[in-house]
Amino acid sequence: MGGLGTAVAEWLSGVLLGDYGIIGLVTGLVIPVALLFADRFLIKAKRLNVRTLSDSNWPSRFGLRGKGQRISFVAKDGAPIEHPSMVSLRIKNSGVLDIAESDYELPVTVPFPDRNVIRAEIAEARSQDRADDQWRDMLAGHPGFKVRRHEVVLPPVHLNPRDRFKLVVLLSGESTGEELDCRGRIKGGRIIGDTHPRRITRTRVLAGFALLFAGALAVVLAVQPGLVPLPRQPFECATGDLTVVGSTAFEVAANKAKDAYLKVCDGANMTVNPEGSIDGLDQLRGADMNGRGKLLVLSDGHAPSGYPTLRARPTALAIFAVVVNANTGIDSLTLDQLRGIYSGQYDNWADLGGTNTEIRIVGRDNESGSRRTFEEFVLKAAEPAESSSNCERRDLIPQSATLRCLASGTGRLLENVNTMSGAIGYADAPTATLYPDVVRVRLDGREPEFGHIGEGYPFWTIEYMYTYGEPPAGGLLASFLAYMNTDSARVALREAGYVPCVNQDGSQLEPCLKQPR
Repeated sequence: MGGLGTAVAEWLSGVLLGDYGIIGLVTGLVIPVALLFADRFLIKAKRLNVRTLSDSNWPSRFGLRGKGQRISFVAKDGAPIEHPSMVSLRIKNSGVLDIAESDYELPVTVPFPDRNVIRAEIAEARSQDRADDQWRDMLAGHPGFKVRRHEVVLPPVHLNPRDRFKLVVLLSGESTGEELDCRGRIKGGRIIGDTHPRRITRTRVLAGFALLFAGALAVVLAVQPGLVPLPRQPFECATGDLTVVGSTAFEVAANKAKDAYLKVCDGANMTVNPEGSIDGLDQLRGADMNGRGKLLVLSDGHAPSGYPTLRARPTALAIFAVVVNANTGIDSLTLDQLRGIYSGQYDNWADLGGTNTEIRIVGRDNESGSRRTFEEFVLKAAEPAESSSNCERRDLIPQSATLRCLASGTGRLLENVNTMSGAIGYADAPTATLYPDVVRVRLDGREPEFGHIGEGYPFWTIEYMYTYGEPPAGGLLASFLAYMNTDSARVALREAGYVPCVNQDGSQLEPCLKQPR
């Protein structure tokens, strides 16, 4: 059996490493990718998803309440509802195109053939470009929203991609546990009812095949590198010591770049010790002759005046995000609302359509480049004073209009926002995704993503590498700076969620060439 297995392996290796094997792998990769594109952007371009979140009998599921009193429901005329049940539905535009009012060729209807509809309410609504409360009221009052004896007709409203609302229906009659039906017709799209979402879908199958062929192709190219010319690395390894200081927001990216360099140049000794952009710049400005060539500073944004001897190199475009604790019930703010939070105009999330929770601001100290970016390009003002030592009470400035405490770095700020009820702060967008109860907030309807910068998303900056003048040739600092222009370094930056300033052809990314930010 072992001999047969070896023979099969050798035959398979020969086929894959041959010319036709490469062609087959490339073809096998292109086909599922093309089908994925067609499935996503052509077949499913307009897609209305109607998901049953719950379908429960009441009160049998919830038992008794209080002193043995069953929960009871009554109709509008005061008569008790026999065998009440409750259905919760989420309606969402899960496609990539808007669904216009004219696209509803047949109204979207959810029938309950064996039950009577008592009431139906719009429980909540989320939209990309509309205030949630106003949009919920518009949905509830829409003439196309109809509640009939055995069915509910959904309002035929304009839905942007990812717009959604929740419908709660109170019925007379027991739930049988069967899947709910959904009727209607969308022009150029379809309606999907997914009471029990499928684990195996066409999209997942195609993605699986694409990953399989991509992995096989990567392995083949790795063992037969002559097929694809690899770019030469325009740097030489060096030994010595180098300490990277400065931005705490850029820590993850800095460590990825350091680790990637050390895989190629294992004779070097590098450490990453971020304590804030301004702190790093001060260290470099005050370094002695011996220490200047062993120190590299990462700064969120261009250094302020006062550092004339330091040389800046734009490295990556960094996207920041305003972040809140998930219990706030908030995932979108206007810039005016955000400025109102920091000015003390709002002190409870209920004032902004969220939960009844006190607003707690977690900020950064004056050493933070992230704070400078936030104040200059988003807040357009200085942050309020530190009024609390722990964001629990105003123990430092009792009369302050805002409850604000400080965190020593990006990681500490995100830990606080992740665990603290009602907390709000800011951090680099990639790192914020690592915390389960941290929500990245849309600003004026725009996501914290590179593609939204051109649309006016304001919270971004350039990460700069600073050295004391021009580092001497042949040293570790000069070698690492040269390495940061290689494909390997660009991959490390992108893996950390940043956009490299140097393109593959050596040109500069356009935002990195503009006025220092």
